[in-house]
Amino acid sequence: MKTINRYSLFVIRCLLILTIHCSLFTAVHAETQKPEQKIAFNFIDVEIPTVIKFISEITGKNFIFDEGVKGKITIIAPTKLSIEESFALFTSVLELKGFTVVLLGNNVYKIIPSSMAKQSGKISTVEEAAVNEAYITRLLPIEHIKANEALQFLQPLVSKNGHISSFGPGNLLLVVDSALNIDKLISILKKIDQPPTHEEPPGINVYPLEN
Repeated sequence: MKTINRYSLFVIRCLLILTIHCSLFTAVHAETQKPEQKIAFNFIDVEIPTVIKFISEITGKNFIFDEGVKGKITIIAPTKLSIEESFALFTSVLELKGFTVVLLGNNVYKIIPSSMAKQSGKISTVEEAAVNEAYITRLLPIEHIKANEALQFLQPLVSKNGHISSFGPGNLLLVVDSALNIDKLISILKKIDQPPTHEEPPGINVYPLEN
């Protein structure tokens, strides 16, 4: 009986230790999974540099701009927004005021007039930018059709301050536009950049005429 009691006591101790460890793991895991931060917007006639500072603080992004970036904006959002949604809203409001955001490097953005966007920014071949009104430069590879053919089709769809052209010796398109519009161009390009379909011509049967 003593042996059984000692064994039972050992099992109970092991179960208690295991339970404590599981509880601690659950508590730590729950603590690390913090709810996503939500941002409230209620800006009425606020200077653009003030809004830029606010967006920089909540997103951790660095912005470069000169004294030409000025004006007042009003942003009223009935519901709180995520950090990504806040940045997208910010770029949309800047676009309405004639400015855009261009990615220069690692988490560094430059705010410039929209008309100058085609002259700035780095060239990217990967889908690394968030889909918003910020201007980016993308190289789009063409696989099945010629770049000039895709250019003629997509040219009318580029924004007023955007740019599109064939690029280099490869079958590529260089596009400077808002990330939002480039996303639309890419979806259209995927539909037109298809391998040719070779259909066999209908057979012709010849029958001799009998008198």
